[in-house]
Amino acid sequence: MTFLNTLVDLNASGVGFGEVAHTLSRVALGLFFAISGQFKLRDATNLLATFKDDHIPFPNVMRWFVPSVELMAGLALIVGLLTPLAALGLMSLCLVATFTDGIKRYQDSDVLSWIDDFLWLPDVLYCIMCGYLITTGAGPWSVDALLAAMI
Repeated sequence: MTFLNTLVDLNASGVGFGEVAHTLSRVALGLFFAISGQFKLRDATNLLATFKDDHIPFPNVMRWFVPSVELMAGLALIVGLLTPLAALGLMSLCLVATFTDGIKRYQDSDVLSWIDDFLWLPDVLYCIMCGYLITTGAGPWSVDALLAAMI
């Protein structure tokens, strides 16, 4: 009976260290976007061409705006500052990227293949990760948690 209870608890609650996993996920996502944003700010030739090909309004403005949001929101996620807001901004960028550039890569007629390809897009996975941070916040090891403790 004890083994069964342990197995049920493990399946329901995991092995623990949820705060560590939450923090690592937030920091990794932030690092990705901060690095990506700074690369795009340094050389946006491909980004500008993509915006024009996808008929994004004001491509010359977006060429600076999108990577700036990626960089700043990514840095905010790394330290856990205004996490839901930063994640919402990044999720917005990812949704636009998914439905303008990402989705045109897949033309499968089979529904399951299309869903599989859609879920394989990195932007879709980043949206899910951002949604998680929007709904759960920064976690206990963050500037947001420090600010909350001071109030």
